[in-house]
Amino acid sequence: MSAVRAHKLHTAPLRGSAVAPSRTTIPTLRVLPAPMVSRTRAPFLFLCIGLLLGSLLIALFLNTAMARGAYRAHDLQVQLARLAQTEQALEESLIKTSSPSELALRARDLGMIASPHTAFVNLEQEQVLGVPTPATQKVEE
Repeated sequence: MSAVRAHKLHTAPLRGSAVAPSRTTIPTLRVLPAPMVSRTRAPFLFLCIGLLLGSLLIALFLNTAMARGAYRAHDLQVQLARLAQTEQALEESLIKTSSPSELALRARDLGMIASPHTAFVNLEQEQVLGVPTPATQKVEE
């Protein structure tokens, strides 16, 4: 054995160990905290799925509404083109029926006769231009 004296190490007592080793203690009962309950992720997942489905349904609804609007706009453009063609045809018909030769033909059909001498009335100067003569009807046999 060695002649050097052994030094005693100073260590801190361990938790839960008795302070006085010579005395025996009866362990006491104590209340432990409840274990941590882990929260389920199901509500969060349902919320995420619900938001995703909701946004997809809204996108589908908006896309359908825009397509319906596009078809309606196309139908209105076709209708506008047809109405423009009808307007043009009516204007051509009006121009044709208001031509002097057509008016003379329709006047004859109504029994009107042409005057050999024409006179005009100027309303601004309150004058009659020309010599007004009554029209005479020739009896055709």
